Amino acid sequence: MGFIRTILSLLIVFVIIVFGYWLYATYTTTNASADNIWVNINTYMPEPLRDWSCGEIRGRMGPNAPAPVTC
Repeated sequence: MGFIRTILSLLIVFVIIVFGYWLYATYTTTNASADNIWVNINTYMPEPLRDWSCGEIRGRMGPNAPAPVTC
């Protein structure tokens, strides 16, 4: 039982780290196309979260900038 609890704990920590990085990159990235890790994580996000993050980055980049790769 201790082994399963350890594996589940590590999985939860991994998910929190990945989601935290995605959220951090969404709020701080000025050029999402250059951040390959954010692009890869964003492709696996559900559509509402992906749309929200794309909107945040587009708002920061300006209306004339090209859209991030996954948007």
